[in-house]
Amino acid sequence: MLVRTGPFPSNLSFEPVAQAHCAALYATDHQQPLAAVGKSASLTVPIRKGKADAKLDVAGDKRYASGYKLASGATVVATVTSAKCKVVVARITGR
Repeated sequence: MLVRTGPFPSNLSFEPVAQAHCAALYATDHQQPLAAVGKSASLTVPIRKGKADAKLDVAGDKRYASGYKLASGATVVATVTSAKCKVVVARITGR
């Protein structure tokens, strides 16, 4: 379930994906992959003793990835900043 917390268009979608050795954030605009080049991103995951932050790097043209492991079904806050310093924050609740 995606909970939108920023003033951004409803045509944007974000999906965090738990992979074996990294966390990935897939972003789409009108159901088309959103180019990762020129954007920065991070994931914040609440944990028992606070929160864990992971800066995500560009991995290819269509996703952000890092060496951070993400538990399946985790609730995360994704922050994406464009080259023009526009910030999008999405709270994504795991199922």
